[in-house]
Amino acid sequence: MTDKKEKRKLEDVMREFNALLVEGITVFKEAIHFLCDNKHSEFNKKVKLIIEVEKKADRLKEELIEKFIKRETLAFSRADRIELIERIDIVLDRIEYATRTIQTHSTLIKDYSIVADHFKKFTNDLAEAVKTLSNAIDVAEDDLQKAIEATKLVEELRRHARNHSFEIMEDIIKGKVDNPEKMLLYTSTEYLIAILDESEETSDFLRKIAIKYLVLE
Repeated sequence: MTDKKEKRKLEDVMREFNALLVEGITVFKEAIHFLCDNKHSEFNKKVKLIIEVEKKADRLKEELIEKFIKRETLAFSRADRIELIERIDIVLDRIEYATRTIQTHSTLIKDYSIVADHFKKFTNDLAEAVKTLSNAIDVAEDDLQKAIEATKLVEELRRHARNHSFEIMEDIIKGKVDNPEKMLLYTSTEYLIAILDESEETSDFLRKIAIKYLVLE
């Protein structure tokens, strides 16, 4: 009875931690959309929310690792579970870092209209990729095959988002803005891509361990 209660609590914490991926990327997408519409005050409000998400993630991460060190738990071994937690945390770190950096850039960029369309499309696909990753992590607790299928969708969304990143680059090159602003827009795009790439790497890791445990069954 005690073990079941402990496991339930641990699963609840893991679910709450994983849900921060959805919360973080949703707020990030909203922030970028506000920025694309040159609504800087609304963008800055979202930045504060993202920072709070990351702080909460840090607290939950420490709690989870402490629980996992004590015993084997859930679908995967302690080592695999802790690495998965670390990877989720890195995605959240990338979101926060990108937000803070883009906020700094936004004080020097007069107008985002030249990249607004493809920035929005990119962040839409990025948000879907991260949400799909979060879902894959959740379903892995009960159905490894479904988790594997979800990771394949993450890969597909990543490719689609990448196409928008090339269009953003083209928008920047053709845009009638000063070179310093072009460089800042380019750098902002690189930070968006970093979130996408880290999400795919986390998805690839999840697929790898899901396949491993399917083989062991």
